[in-house]
Amino acid sequence: MLLLTQLGAASSYWPNILPALIIISLGMGLIFVPLPATALFAVRNHDAGVASAVLNTSQQIGGSIGIAF
Repeated sequence: MLLLTQLGAASSYWPNILPALIIISLGMGLIFVPLPATALFAVRNHDAGVASAVLNTSQQIGGSIGIAF
């Protein structure tokens, strides 16, 4: 995200935007795959639905709060 803060109105795609998007996509891929497995690791079967709902809600609210700040 720090790379994207350096963009100006005349920034070109290939040297300025594409490297930042690649780094962001790799980071998100490394986080969003193991996060549900970690969050639901010790949850019993009958509580898995509630735990999954809490995880999804916290991801949505966390993204909204992160954008707000």
